[in-house]
Amino acid sequence: CVELRHAISERFPQSLYSVVGGFFFLRFVCPAIVSPEGFGVMEKVPNSGRRPLILISKILQNLGNGVQFGKKEEYMAPLNDLIVHYLPLIQDFFDELTVFPPGQEIETPPVPVDNALLEKFHTVTVYAKDRILETISAYETAYDLPAGSETNLFIQVLNFLEMSKAADTSKQSKKPAKGRKNK
Repeated sequence: CVELRHAISERFPQSLYSVVGGFFFLRFVCPAIVSPEGFGVMEKVPNSGRRPLILISKILQNLGNGVQFGKKEEYMAPLNDLIVHYLPLIQDFFDELTVFPPGQEIETPPVPVDNALLEKFHTVTVYAKDRILETISAYETAYDLPAGSETNLFIQVLNFLEMSKAADTSKQSKKPAKGRKNK
């Protein structure tokens, strides 16, 4: 989560809490709540027990994303006051979760960027953007995720790719042509 915060704060500072919160709850906490038997928390969930676990997961996911329930899940709207009340506390938790104790640093090995591969990824992603968004929306519905939670993350990826492509294009236009010198 520390590296995620670092990467997001540079490019998308306004999305810091929603990205860290979405990642933390979606990938770690909510799966263990919805399927505790898969994580060794319980042997079996009674049939009547699954729905409350899903609802708890929805609340935590919305809290982590910093979004209130809307028209898609109007029956959950009475819980929006709860989300508003606990949002500052959960953001404080995310601050603590994403900071190393003094004296510790992240040691990340450098990762070479394959620009040709990034270009192909960009082309395919932009070309298939509408189909990808439809699939993500269906995924959100099928798994009772907050509307737009995964879609917003994909849009952030698209924005990142656009910014990267624009930066590469800008660098390319500043390079002198072969055989010519810049004056």
